[in-house]
Amino acid sequence: MYDKFEISRKRAQDPPENTFDYDRHRLALGEFSELPKWEKLARSMAGAIVNQKIYIDPEDKLIGRVYYKNSKPIERADPDLDYKTKPKSEADSL
Repeated sequence: MYDKFEISRKRAQDPPENTFDYDRHRLALGEFSELPKWEKLARSMAGAIVNQKIYIDPEDKLIGRVYYKNSKPIERADPDLDYKTKPKSEADSL
């Protein structure tokens, strides 16, 4: 029998690349750039979720896993997606 915790620990040391934020900004600046802000935010988030890689191994009892540790760098950030770069009053109006 295998030690599922040991397998998880080994996997966590070298996780695969996570493209969630990269995809979210890429979609916001590209495909959805002309949409109203609320729709751009929603569609970019949905697109990033759909493109998220899910890893399922034989010992998994659920549906798989997503790795968040090894995130792909964002090449160009869309300021509409980052509330930290906006004045507080604008960020609160989302």
